[in-house]
Amino acid sequence: MLVVQLPEDAKLKIQDVATSSTSARRVFQSPALEKGKEYVYTLKASAVRNGKTVEVVKKVTVRAGSEVTVNLELDTVVASK
Repeated sequence: MLVVQLPEDAKLKIQDVATSSTSARRVFQSPALEKGKEYVYTLKASAVRNGKTVEVVKKVTVRAGSEVTVNLELDTVVASK
């Protein structure tokens, strides 16, 4: 299971697929994972701050049967043009 904490207004993509949740705590159940192996997911969060889009990208490693919590902060990220 993957738990992502981020601002409510942020858009979130996992593996470049947009998610539809809009809460500050978003929970995702991964497909069946093979026991003993590690899997890496790329998370991308973005939001508008002061009229500019800010974005953060993070790679997260998960294992079968484990829960991983990720905090994606957007307020300290430099805005893109």
